[in-house]
Amino acid sequence: MEAISEATDTGLTEIGPLYSAIDPEALDELFRRDGGRGASTGRVTFALDGHEVTVQSGGVVEVRANGDAE
Repeated sequence: MEAISEATDTGLTEIGPLYSAIDPEALDELFRRDGGRGASTGRVTFALDGHEVTVQSGGVVEVRANGDAE
């Protein structure tokens, strides 16, 4: 949520709830460390409040306005 707030210069209370776009517990589970094997690798992209949010396994969060070119 902080990444979206910073990227959009919007207060945290003005952003819709994360759980309306994705299950936060499932997101944590995807990238959690598992028995010393290291974290899962990959990325998840979802839409939230008119933005495309990509969370990568290394902890990187990218936020783009929907419709922005890559």
